[in-house]
Amino acid sequence: PAPQPNDIDWRWLTTSKTERVIRGAIIYGAVIVLFLFWSIPIAFISAFANLTTLAKVQSLGFLVDFISANSFIKSLVDGFLPSLALNVFLVVLPYVLRELLKQRGFRLHSELDRQLVRLYWLFLLINVFLLSAVAVSVYDILSKFVDHPQAVITLLATSLPKQATYFTNYMVLQGYAGYPLFWLLRIDELLICKLRHILVTKSKLERREAEEPVPLFYALLYGRELLVFTIALTYCSMTPFMLPFAAFYFAIAYLVAKYNVLNVYPTHHEGMRMTSVVMDRVIIAVLLYQVIMLGVFSLKVHFGST
Repeated sequence: PAPQPNDIDWRWLTTSKTERVIRGAIIYGAVIVLFLFWSIPIAFISAFANLTTLAKVQSLGFLVDFISANSFIKSLVDGFLPSLALNVFLVVLPYVLRELLKQRGFRLHSELDRQLVRLYWLFLLINVFLLSAVAVSVYDILSKFVDHPQAVITLLATSLPKQATYFTNYMVLQGYAGYPLFWLLRIDELLICKLRHILVTKSKLERREAEEPVPLFYALLYGRELLVFTIALTYCSMTPFMLPFAAFYFAIAYLVAKYNVLNVYPTHHEGMRMTSVVMDRVIIAVLLYQVIMLGVFSLKVHFGST
């Protein structure tokens, strides 16, 4: 079917195929570089997400002693601060990706939205979920391998469950703070609106346009939901206590997202075919869960037999 007129980005309608191919190569190369460099702070946050890892750094001994002396600070450092810092990085990323993809030359806004959901989800899967687990286990594997090489198999089989508390705190923070602050109060959009009033708008018409609600950011919405689904599915067998927190998160997400879609965000174009994109990622999450569980069980069985 023909796209809706408001779904067409008329700027790129007359671009040639050669120009779009060149633009695509440059933009996706920049995205790959962005993914590689963006993983550095993610890995750093994940590796130092608990006091156990910090205690292994001798120069930070005084800091560990100070934090351990206060139970409130200890729980804050161990749990919510790493998750809060991670969320700050993840809020900025989709806006950067969107500005890059706008230069790709997509002729449909819905096509850009679908590609943005794919890239943002891929980044979350690799750099937040998989890299977080590897960043913690690599440090432990190297330290254990020097003293007890035979303990590496046990360490690999138990590295993923060690991250259960970290990801549980991530879901709790999203459910209790992320959705109320960013999706109900919409503090980020309020700040952007006020900055536009101060720096950009000059006439009454421009002020009225600045106050209009922006369209729903599908990449930010679907990316986080698919990440939480992947985390909950992966840990449902290893750490079942995470499931109530995941259920609470999705309950809050359902109520808030339904309210925003029906009453807040305007619909600029329809027929985005976003369902197929989401379902493909759900199937990939199920396959990833099966592969991870086969690896964990095989490592445990192999170590037990030896």
